Amino acid sequence: MIIPTKYRSPWETLLDVEGIQVLIPIFLLSDDDKDMIPRIGDIPYRFFYMELLTRLRDIAEQGVEYQRHVKYRRTANRLLEKLLDHMGVDADLNPIKDQPFFDKSSLHNFPIQPVEYDDGDTYGVVGRLSRCGKIALMVQWRILRE
Repeated sequence: MIIPTKYRSPWETLLDVEGIQVLIPIFLLSDDDKDMIPRIGDIPYRFFYMELLTRLRDIAEQGVEYQRHVKYRRTANRLLEKLLDHMGVDADLNPIKDQPFFDKSSLHNFPIQPVEYDDGDTYGVVGRLSRCGKIALMVQWRILRE
């Protein structure tokens, strides 16, 4: 009798893949009207990362019972630690001495990146996705509630 081989992925979540880059439309996380956020300099990026930071903290602080939600919380904690370090703030969002606050260049190697995206792909997102690299596009966001 031949027993089929069971293949197990070397990673549990998408973010466990070394070198993964997850693209999220820059205004997807915003609860505000996207036209209210000034499109000057790096202001939209600051809004994006502050909103991401807030949402990751919400997930990381949830008391969860289900195994799947425990994994989400663990992933949120890992991302939160990385993001805090990249943004130059501590867990209470206080600036860390001798570290620049929101240095946009330091966020280039963070696994989650904001992108501007529209139906006509005028920003070239589809071109980036079609290169078959370690890249993903998230087009929907959902907060897990107890």
